[in-house]
Amino acid sequence: MIVGQLLVDHALIYALTATTDVPAVYLQQFWKTTKQMPNANETTCFMVDKEEITYTVDMFCSTLKLLVETPEQPFIPPATLKFIQHFLRSSAIKD
Repeated sequence: MIVGQLLVDHALIYALTATTDVPAVYLQQFWKTTKQMPNANETTCFMVDKEEITYTVDMFCSTLKLLVETPEQPFIPPATLKFIQHFLRSSAIKD
């Protein structure tokens, strides 16, 4: 549930769910047809409507406005489930 809530709170959720701008049928088609291209590192191919689209990881990052890891701005590893459970237990309101 916590991971689900984190995903809901993240801006990426708009790329993963149907909206009035993106009908569910297109998202279903994307998830059903997406595949990694053989011998093409970090490239994926998928269908939208009747059009086959090829995208690279860099293109997804740009489209979804995802941060890029740099030496000056490294990614912080996400908390483990064990850490989250411990935190929730220790911060629970006690009677």
